[in-house]
Amino acid sequence: MSVRVIKLGGSLLACHDLPNMLARWSARQLPSPSLWVVGGGALSDQIRVLDRRFRLAPELAHRLAIQAMAINSRVVAAWLPGSIWVDDIDLFVRESAHDATRPGVVNPVSVTAASDPPSRSRRLPPSWSVTSDSIAASVAWAVNAAELVLLKSCLPAAEGGTTRAQAATAGYVDPYFPRSARHVGRVRAVNLRDPQFPEMCLEVDGS
Repeated sequence: MSVRVIKLGGSLLACHDLPNMLARWSARQLPSPSLWVVGGGALSDQIRVLDRRFRLAPELAHRLAIQAMAINSRVVAAWLPGSIWVDDIDLFVRESAHDATRPGVVNPVSVTAASDPPSRSRRLPPSWSVTSDSIAASVAWAVNAAELVLLKSCLPAAEGGTTRAQAATAGYVDPYFPRSARHVGRVRAVNLRDPQFPEMCLEVDGS
C-alpha cells in the first residue's frame, strides 16, 4: 500500500479543535499509511522577523525555521493517535508494509540534513523560498507517495488557477514548490477549517 504524505499547515495549530478536525477529515480518507510533515507556523514567522532584523545568514535562518517545524512536529506527535516519530523515512516505508495503522510524524531536521541523504536526494536550497510545502513535496517524491495532501486554512483563490506554479505565484505554496513537487503525481489541497473540507487538485504545470 503506497504512503500518503500529509503536510499540516503550521497555522492550523492555532485551532483549539484541531485533533477533532483531523479525526473527522481522516475518517473520510481511504486507508493508507500516512507520513505527516508539520509546518512551522507562528514559530517560523518569528524567525522571519529575526531574520529581517538581524540579517541572518540564509543557512542559519533556514536551519532555525526547520527547528521550528521540529518543535511543532513533536507537539503533533504527542497527541496524534498511535503516531511514531520518524527519523528515517525509508525505514518507515518498509515497516508500513507490515503495519499501516500507525501514522508517522517526520523529523524535519533529519530528512533535510545535507549530508548522506537517504535513497533519493532531498537537498533543498537554504532560502525562504523553501518552506514546509517544499519539504513535504520532497518527502513525497522520495517515498514515491501515492499522493501529497496539503492541509491548510483555505483553498487557492479560484481566479488564481489550479496549477502548482499558479498556486506558488498566488502565495498559496512556497515559490520553490513547483520544482520540489514536479515528480509528485497527485497533490490535493484541503481547507481544513471548513467543516465540509473542500479540496482541489493542484495540477502539474503544462498538463
